[in-house]
Amino acid sequence: MEYRAYVIDDDGYISCFDKMTCRDDAEALETAGHLMDGHDIEVWAGPRLVTVISGEGYGDVLDPEGRIPQHHIRRIAAAKLVQGTG
Repeated sequence: MEYRAYVIDDDGYISCFDKMTCRDDAEALETAGHLMDGHDIEVWAGPRLVTVISGEGYGDVLDPEGRIPQHHIRRIAAAKLVQGTG
């Protein structure tokens, strides 16, 4: 499945994006982790917003390859379900 990860700058504009081919939403979130630089990231699957990953506090949880660890992916997915967005 095709995804895009958009890095949102401090003014709310897209500063860059990355095209990704992933099996599912969880893999897309993990793959988007390499863009983490303290800014929010919007992960999209076509016209569907998968989630927004807050850049605050994630710089210290990335693994050595710059990815979001699996336990954080599950926490993001669980938060989406609680909010009714998943």
